[in-house]
Amino acid sequence: TAQDNSSPTPSGVKEIHYWIDGVETVISVSQTSFTLTAEKSYTVSYYAVDIAGNTESPPKIEVIQIDKALPVITFTQTPAANIYGWNNTDVRVSFTATDTLSGLISVEPSAPVPFTTEGENQQVSGIARDRAGNFAGVTANVNIDKTPPHSSIDTSWHSTHWKVRFKWTDNLSKASLLQYAFDGGSWQTYSPLPGEDTYGPWEDV
Repeated sequence: TAQDNSSPTPSGVKEIHYWIDGVETVISVSQTSFTLTAEKSYTVSYYAVDIAGNTESPPKIEVIQIDKALPVITFTQTPAANIYGWNNTDVRVSFTATDTLSGLISVEPSAPVPFTTEGENQQVSGIARDRAGNFAGVTANVNIDKTPPHSSIDTSWHSTHWKVRFKWTDNLSKASLLQYAFDGGSWQTYSPLPGEDTYGPWEDV
């Protein structure tokens, strides 16, 4: 919007000149508008001319920056979980983020978050904000089981041989493998792995 404030009697605004990134537009009105949609930084320069031929000087300059994209936030779990999604030690979760246009203003929490107690689906959320006001979040799920599983053996005598079978219990992550060895021999995998607190098939000894 332009107005003529000259004295004693203003002649009125004749036209507005403006440039967007060096491209000039001349509008023969005292008020105009335009729309910027692309994500980028624009340099807008403008001045007005009155009917008497007076030119506003110096031209005004505005920098307009548009950033619609959300930041990208990720987390790192240290140490990483195993293939089943579990850890058997304390865990730290750290958040990092990037933003390609306006730049980051904050990433929270900014320090690594420690997990020291046993539990399943322990959560912590992080959020990143950029200078344009966009924000994005992500949630980490941590599973910690520091307690070893417990296995049990059941035996059965037969006329010519001895049979055994096994079962297991675990308070959190559940067993993924059960192995056994006889008389100091090599370890063998007990298969199929039975359900928790359920005896599996008999094995001949």
